[in-house]
Amino acid sequence: TPAINLSLPQPPPSDSGGGSTMDPVDPRRAQLDLAGFLGEAEAASFAEELWTLLIDAQKSQGGIPRVLVEKKKSRVGKTASFGWCWWCRAPWV
Repeated sequence: TPAINLSLPQPPPSDSGGGSTMDPVDPRRAQLDLAGFLGEAEAASFAEELWTLLIDAQKSQGGIPRVLVEKKKSRVGKTASFGWCWWCRAPWV
């Protein structure tokens, strides 16, 4: 997969003059760090999905990935169309 350059938002400088800055995120380094915890294959899969969601979130107006919004809409639609109670997940009687 091609390299993706993501940066965390820069916070506004504080009045104390010691404004903190955030370092850019290095996707390759993050994936390597995860590999020790998840294993190489799982880290690669996780990193790819994460970067895709982050890019989608950056493009969306509300900052929420469209994929997640659509999944939620689908779940709510299925629950309503089959007559399931929204809070206890029991079918309507």
